[in-house]
Amino acid sequence: MNLKTLYQRIRETGTIGKSPEEKKIIVLVNTLSLFTGFFALTLGPLLAVATKQQGIMFPAILEGMAFVSIIFINRAGWNTAASILMLVAQNFSAFYFGLLFGPMTSSALELLMLCLVSASLLIFRSLTIRVATIALAIIGVVAFELNFKRSFVTPLDLSIENQYIVRWLAVGTIFFLNLVVIFQYVRQTDKTKELEIANLYKTLYLQETSHEIRSPLNAIFGISQLLLMQLEKSKQRGRDKIELNAILPLAEHLYAASYSVRGIINNILDLAKIQKGKTDDITADHIEPTEWLKDIVNTHTYISKQKNVKIQLEVDRRMPAVIIADAVKLMQIVNNLISNAIKFSPQNASINVSLAPKENTWQLRISDEGPGIKQGFEDKIFDAFVFEKVDFFESTGLGLSISKRFAELMGGELQLESTGDKGSVFLLTCPLQIGNKSRVQDLKPTIFESEYKDLHVLIIEDNLMSQMIISKFLTEMNCIISVAGDGREGIDLAHQQKPDLIFLDTHMPVLNGLDALKEIRKSSDLSNIPVVVVSGDAFKESIEEIMVAGANDYITKPVEFKQLQHILQKYFKEEPHH
Repeated sequence: MNLKTLYQRIRETGTIGKSPEEKKIIVLVNTLSLFTGFFALTLGPLLAVATKQQGIMFPAILEGMAFVSIIFINRAGWNTAASILMLVAQNFSAFYFGLLFGPMTSSALELLMLCLVSASLLIFRSLTIRVATIALAIIGVVAFELNFKRSFVTPLDLSIENQYIVRWLAVGTIFFLNLVVIFQYVRQTDKTKELEIANLYKTLYLQETSHEIRSPLNAIFGISQLLLMQLEKSKQRGRDKIELNAILPLAEHLYAASYSVRGIINNILDLAKIQKGKTDDITADHIEPTEWLKDIVNTHTYISKQKNVKIQLEVDRRMPAVIIADAVKLMQIVNNLISNAIKFSPQNASINVSLAPKENTWQLRISDEGPGIKQGFEDKIFDAFVFEKVDFFESTGLGLSISKRFAELMGGELQLESTGDKGSVFLLTCPLQIGNKSRVQDLKPTIFESEYKDLHVLIIEDNLMSQMIISKFLTEMNCIISVAGDGREGIDLAHQQKPDLIFLDTHMPVLNGLDALKEIRKSSDLSNIPVVVVSGDAFKESIEEIMVAGANDYITKPVEFKQLQHILQKYFKEEPHH
């Protein structure tokens, strides 16, 4: 155990099971007790030797032991008693040694008593205890002054040199203890400000996204009911086949509504990362810009049909076949820009999306026929939570804030090129890096039903809906499926059946996904089985923890089938042999 770890453990003694507020108080009391005790047990004997006053040693050792015992009192759970004892001991020690060393140190020790008043305000919430500690400090200061004038107690007979040694040791120690108290106060103040800001953003989020989330959720709920009604009608009429024309538009709208909800949630999660300064690293993906952009436009076409808005795509012939960029961040930027263009476009309008190279950059221009940006808002639209109402649509403005930040992370720029009564034009400019065709990742493999025949897959997932979705897809691939509802059941099934592949959720009862993964990797007969984590936890820290623990891949929910297909292709290009 290194010194830093030991120090951390001493400071946090007695904090297990305590609330965050209680922990802060215990840590402050332990810290002050630790350093005061350390100074008493080390500087006291050294000072006794230097001044040849052995009467200093015993009180200093006694003081040090008293402060060390306070840490053990906290460990026993008597936290209030420990806090009171710490302040009483500090005041008594200051008073005793102030009388012992005389006027040369009394002023510094008076400052310590006043510092302890600040500490008491941080430690105690009880008005009675606060008043008592303040009164104790005042009594000490008054006693010092009376002794200074009347000389009730005769100080030690020290030489001028020794008096200066004592004075500067006292000043140094008291300065350090003051810093501890001030640092704790600053941390609490900063934390309070952070909480206030977080609460403000939470309130704004609830106010400004409630309608936007509720609308597509309402669509999902309504379309699901319509689909069930269509199926029930077919059943009542005795039809074995369902009319494609009746089902297909509903399925398209259901996908569009679900896509919209996912985009809103992604925006909120990304905003939290940006505000904390924890944006993901930039990746260098090889992208075919024409096909990639066509896929995005096709996805948004389903949404634009609701307003009869047409999306026109134009890619300059000079555009390289493959470029290098962060595919995920770039997709989020384009999704946000096109989504906003659709929201702000009137019925039967057009949206133009054009991509072209320019010198050593490439430029993506998206223009709409909406009402444009109000005068005075041009410089504000990239701020988080800028709020505008257009027809029956509402926008949080989160997309533009995140898009601008992502553009800057990639070394580019996102700007409002022009705006007016005939619409707005947004321009994304990024550095042009030509990529390699062979390194383009194919996420749309051809699916052959016989390709994975007899592949045994174990799904460890407690959510019944997630079980059903993954199982249905794998069944279409002719896989053999086993399902476990928690980590412990999944481990037992894995030992019994020795599957070829495991899909593992993280948040489960009995045994969570992380602990289950660790057991799998420690087991001699399971350690070589590929484990793919499928989780709703999209935070970078959680993903890194799972990957370090031994996961082969990580898929965030909601799951796209092409991701599952890619996983099967990655690990089982040929039929498995048992």
